[in-house]
Amino acid sequence: MRPLLAASLATIIVGLTGPTVPSAAAASWPHDGLPRTMLVAAAGIQPGHVGRTSLHLLATYDANLGLSHATRSFVVDSAAAITNTSGGPIDRVELNTAVARLGDLRLSSVTVDGKVVPATVSDQTIVVPLGGILPVGARTVVRVRYRATLRTTLTGSSWLFTKSNGIVNAYRWLPWVSRATPFTRPNHGDPFVTPVSPYVRLTVRTDRKLVIATTGDRIFRSADGLTQRFEARDVRDFTVTAAADFRTREARVGSTIIRYYYRSGTNAQATLDASVSAFRKLQDRLGTYPYRSFKIVQSAGGYGMESPRLIWLPYGTGSANLRYLVAHE
Repeated sequence: MRPLLAASLATIIVGLTGPTVPSAAAASWPHDGLPRTMLVAAAGIQPGHVGRTSLHLLATYDANLGLSHATRSFVVDSAAAITNTSGGPIDRVELNTAVARLGDLRLSSVTVDGKVVPATVSDQTIVVPLGGILPVGARTVVRVRYRATLRTTLTGSSWLFTKSNGIVNAYRWLPWVSRATPFTRPNHGDPFVTPVSPYVRLTVRTDRKLVIATTGDRIFRSADGLTQRFEARDVRDFTVTAAADFRTREARVGSTIIRYYYRSGTNAQATLDASVSAFRKLQDRLGTYPYRSFKIVQSAGGYGMESPRLIWLPYGTGSANLRYLVAHE
């Protein structure tokens, strides 16, 4: 994506800007966690065709993820409640997910207000025909179910969606309102265009106990530790990182908790201290950080990467790169 120095610093900067089920659930459809209000919307689709979509849509997301640490199975059931705030009618929605390029994505079904539609996958975009026109101000619910498999390497862009060195990296996995954008690019930029969502909820079911670091805050964990739920507000993505043996250290800067997730204890305190120092300097320049926590997460490897409220830090990243990443988030 980018040189390690640029990536690591970019990551830090960007970080700034249901019922319990058995372990087998990670390999089956996590179908029981989506509330009815997310599955069926009031009829908003009208007959017609306009050949138009838009980025300027208000969308909230409620997703279930079945994650098998043993087999690398990655099973998603996601519902996006979308209100047309674009200023004009639309008849399709374009959803971005890098898993289409990295995880051998297999669509199981796509529905619009409960009706199956002939969605297609093009590059890293799921194109969803609405079956009619969604007028300005009208609302619809697009539900996407897919299966994928995490990679095991860090080469090329594989590090964005992989299980390596005991850590699961899942970046840009949640189908998100976007526009068709090629995944392959001639530079180190990120090929993702994702508008901010006011609310995202994710329920994760795993085949073993995992420590999970996400863009959101954890609001529920089952007694057996296999089901966890997270939520976030005003974010443009929802990154997931997980390991069986993650440990954490944290510090507080003002009202913000700075939390470091790591497997290797080597330089753990030094990494946290450098993160706190960088965060303080950025906050002095940019003002109060809008979220209650900022997470630095040891990633599976590859490059440093930023996402809302969280940055990936490959092992061995220097303090200068760390400052860059904090600033970039």
